[in-house]
Amino acid sequence: METIPAAQKTLKEDWISSFIKYKNPILRPVSKTFYSKAIFNPTVIKENKIIYMLFRASNCSPKSDKWWSEIGLASSKDGIHFNIHPQPILSPEYDYEKYGCQDPRIIKFGKTYYLTYSGISGKYNESQICLATSKDLIHWKKHGKILSEKKFKWNSGNKKAAVIVPKKINNKYVMYFLGEQKPWWTTIGTAYSDDLIKWYEADDNPIISPRKGCFDSQGVEPGPTPIITKEGILLFYNGWNKRKIHKTGVVLLSKKDPTKILKRTRNPIIEPTLDWEKDDKIRKKDVIFSEGAVIINNRYHIYYGAINTYIGLAISKK
Repeated sequence: METIPAAQKTLKEDWISSFIKYKNPILRPVSKTFYSKAIFNPTVIKENKIIYMLFRASNCSPKSDKWWSEIGLASSKDGIHFNIHPQPILSPEYDYEKYGCQDPRIIKFGKTYYLTYSGISGKYNESQICLATSKDLIHWKKHGKILSEKKFKWNSGNKKAAVIVPKKINNKYVMYFLGEQKPWWTTIGTAYSDDLIKWYEADDNPIISPRKGCFDSQGVEPGPTPIITKEGILLFYNGWNKRKIHKTGVVLLSKKDPTKILKRTRNPIIEPTLDWEKDDKIRKKDVIFSEGAVIINNRYHIYYGAINTYIGLAISKK
């Protein structure tokens, strides 16, 4: 087992400048493929020294009413150069996902992979948390919408972007997810499960909210699958302000009480700085959206989508 980087233990502010980006996207659209217009928002998992990546892809223009998403698969030995499976491994089939399977997050328990994703049933903002399981990452069984319909004020709109904690806490599986009160005004809440298939909400209030005057002043959304550390549950998350400029932050939560925040960086650890990370085709904003994190050679590798088009990589210095 690889050692945990020292930066993971403290969340000190000096960690903010400790990520180095690749100057060019590590993956970009390729003509005549299912990702000819967009390949972005990747989740990753490490198995036997191989990095597997599942990503959101589209072969339709983002400005088209017919724009939809599928989920693709890629693999790498070094975490930088990826071979892409020629066909998508998850595509829309049912009414709850007819406009797209989006923004996957992956985890493994035993011999089974669990993939949460956003199923889009409407043209814009009608999304729900869905789940698929697999033994080989190629063939998937869909379980449909998995979260109860219970709603509070903070999540009366969309629910999506679910990440599952890779270890039971208090004999329950724990999931963090985005709840939306109105478009672009979001918070992060918790859900629980006994079997990883059926989930229920137990908290009347969110646990992670936007902060006035910070990069995440309007909305927050779970990023990569959480990482268990000695100090707690490490959750990378995405946040944005009223201009909808997306950046990545970090929060540490308690392993005894997964709703309790122990530490949280005030400033982002990754933000849009390169030309290909700016001017999103839809929002006309700068967007970095992290959804994948693994440790390779004792360094964090954070994989992110950029402006709904590319996949980028940032690696920690220590």
